[in-house]
Amino acid sequence: MTRPEARLLLACGRATLGNGERQAVEKLAREVADWDRVDALAVRHGLVPLLHRHLGSLTPGVVPKPTLAALWARAEVIARRSRAMARELEEVIAHLAAQGITVAPYKGPALALALYGDVALRDFGDLDLLVRAQDAIRAKDALAARGYVPQFALPPHLEQALVESPRHDELPLLDKARGFLVELHWRTDPDYDVLDVGLWNRLEPVSGGATTLWTLPERELLLVLGLHGTKHLWASLNWLVDVAELLRRGPDGEWLLERARAFGCLRRVALCLRLARDLLDAPIPALLARAIEDERVVRLAAQITPALFEPEYRAPGTVDYLHTLLGLQDSFPGRARYLARTMLTPTLGDWLAHPLPRGLSFLYLPLRIPRLARKYLARSA
Repeated sequence: MTRPEARLLLACGRATLGNGERQAVEKLAREVADWDRVDALAVRHGLVPLLHRHLGSLTPGVVPKPTLAALWARAEVIARRSRAMARELEEVIAHLAAQGITVAPYKGPALALALYGDVALRDFGDLDLLVRAQDAIRAKDALAARGYVPQFALPPHLEQALVESPRHDELPLLDKARGFLVELHWRTDPDYDVLDVGLWNRLEPVSGGATTLWTLPERELLLVLGLHGTKHLWASLNWLVDVAELLRRGPDGEWLLERARAFGCLRRVALCLRLARDLLDAPIPALLARAIEDERVVRLAAQITPALFEPEYRAPGTVDYLHTLLGLQDSFPGRARYLARTMLTPTLGDWLAHPLPRGLSFLYLPLRIPRLARKYLARSA
């Protein structure tokens, strides 16, 4: 990660720059030899809006005009789409509220407002809404009136199985005419149901202009974002930038440590904190300093970091991915449960491949095992 292009990207990965930080960014910009690489990395990691904001504030001439022009054009497209999606989110929330369904947006526009104060400063592609599990199907039906249909067509009994499954946490709905994707979540992670029912009484407002959205409290948001990024092995730097912004606000380290231990996800959280500290100079709660020195966490962070600065993302193979997530389990019983759930629980892939009637659901396990064998053997080859 010694190339100035990578260091410049990281230096711009924050909501605001102080005088010293702006001087450091300008120094790095003067060292950059490959501006096309900077542009490609910014696009890959969803950091175009922040890069455009910070590079545009430097001394004229430091950044080539064609680079600034390209960043401006990309940032404008992102801003228009983000504002349109924010308006859609408000209308979706109001529409569901009229049906008696309470929702909590927790990524997308809500996250952009909470951390950056402007929906245009964070690139996002969908609208994530947290609903109570018993409201998920009702919310799906209600949004049909706005043109949303399930991205994956399932008969009603399998839609209900999706909501009840320990392997799934979302129901994606697509408005094909406008290109909007809404993801209804009844929990925020398929492996760790870390939010308690009292959360609905602790939602916090975030505002931008005339918009006010009620979203997760910051300590819950930090935990949720950390688990989400680790589940995807931090393929996108903008997820880590979000975490670093929350860490700079001084999170409740005691609550985070206790919660992570209680749910057996301390290693996953520690990986998030390790990367945020190493790459973005984010402050780490003192109580978690020991956790980020865990041997497996250190090793995986070292493996992830170089790949972040390649212009194209290379997804890990299925076997490697499973092995990595098993290694991030906190204990042997946790690894055993995770492996059993992964191998033995029917998933959306099984239901789409074999949409069996309710009375034949017992056949999913014998059908799943050979399907998994073919999948893992093919990916390994």
